[in-house]
Amino acid sequence: MINKKILFLSKKIVNYFYKITFQKFYIKLMSDKISFKSIKFCDQVFGVSKQLNQKVLFNNFEYQSFDCMSLYEGLKKQLEFRNCTTQYLEFKYLNLGELIKVSYKINANKNYTQSLKKLKNQCKKYKFENLFYPIIDTIQKNHFQIWGNNFSENFYIKNKFFVELKKLQTEFDKLAKKFDVIILPDTAYIYNHLLKQTFLKNKKRVLCIGPAHVFYEYKNIYTSEVSVENKLSNIKGYNQNKKNIEKFLKKRFFGVINNGFKNISFREKKLKKFQNRNVLFLHSFTDANNNAWKNNQSFTSHFDWTDFTFKELSKNNFKNWYIKIHPETMAIKGKKISSNNQAYGTKLILEYLIQKYKVPKELIDDCPTSLNILRNQMPIYTNSSTVIMESLCFNYMSYFSGNRFDKYFGFKAHNKNTWIKFLNYKTKKKKKINDNLLKQAKYMLWYQYSKETFLKNICPDRHVAGSDTIYNKMIIAFEYFTKVFYNKK
Repeated sequence: MINKKILFLSKKIVNYFYKITFQKFYIKLMSDKISFKSIKFCDQVFGVSKQLNQKVLFNNFEYQSFDCMSLYEGLKKQLEFRNCTTQYLEFKYLNLGELIKVSYKINANKNYTQSLKKLKNQCKKYKFENLFYPIIDTIQKNHFQIWGNNFSENFYIKNKFFVELKKLQTEFDKLAKKFDVIILPDTAYIYNHLLKQTFLKNKKRVLCIGPAHVFYEYKNIYTSEVSVENKLSNIKGYNQNKKNIEKFLKKRFFGVINNGFKNISFREKKLKKFQNRNVLFLHSFTDANNNAWKNNQSFTSHFDWTDFTFKELSKNNFKNWYIKIHPETMAIKGKKISSNNQAYGTKLILEYLIQKYKVPKELIDDCPTSLNILRNQMPIYTNSSTVIMESLCFNYMSYFSGNRFDKYFGFKAHNKNTWIKFLNYKTKKKKKINDNLLKQAKYMLWYQYSKETFLKNICPDRHVAGSDTIYNKMIIAFEYFTKVFYNKK
């Protein structure tokens, strides 16, 4: 058997040569064309002037994939042409594997709740209250560095973590005073969220631009690029794009779209009979739990929400329930994936919870397809899943508790007692879906998932995901190249 250290070193060497050869050449080739194609986009976002004279900071330091780097390099060149000063951000990562630990001591944090309580006290002590949720997301994302192959609920953070975070905050504050705009791919985790908070505090623009056709301008620290807000502009957006939106939704619900885990939720083929039950839609435990958040929200993470919900449902042995696992878990079924992959962490955590609450296997295996669930208007329960918008397209509302969605979009539980009541409803609540609500749901589904927004000329139709193999990445690279160079639009 090959020594693990040799295998690790070999992968590192191969990755290094990949970056300095293929990836470097690819980005150079793509960025010039993307720069030209981004003229209209930059006009809309930054203004039509050829003399913008703005200082723009790009941060894709955590996202060194060729699609994100090509997009950012293209935008960087276009902004420099408009007399902007640009720079890529680099900083030293926190050593999470050393700063966040699992303790097996008798007096250690015994479970997730106790671990969170201590973390909250630490955040208060070091004046990082507004980073409590991003820290949780960062812990979940970096599951393997902390728990390895054996997930357990307890963890503790060394005080040195917060000392190092203070240093980063000081560094970011200097950058916020120097630059007018910062561009980020997302803000779910600790580094980008700290940048977002620091730049907004200094009254600077914070833009989310990503290869997944993501564009969002942050106005506060609570909402994000995935937030679904109750806004008149959504209705206007639907009216302006009605034909394209309806066409997209038809394709989405018939499972013929090749993005978003390859539309796997609507590609399932199950012919067996099913009962009309409540359905619990689960999440990826390791991916952006708190993209949108509020202080003292009901649940701190998808793990917290699932643990609480399973505990409540187990009191009646999950009677009259199905459990729908996240598409990420479906996508890796039967595949061998790297242990530091986020999908691997989700798999381990799900297995842990199933064992902890003795969840009957058939509740997952016999769960109907998403399309059958929606067509039969089966009651849906989730923390913050996209199915909340999808159920509205089938003329009924879901039950949820997370802060991604405005309460307008379903039956929202603002505390744990209300969530328990929702779970135990015998007669389900019904509310008429008005035309404007339906338009907003359809528009946001299209805007967030269609790849047809105003970034379509400069973004790939499929972006690189953490679970993609080298072969898949090569396919995406070829498709992106073909689109940028041969699509005349």
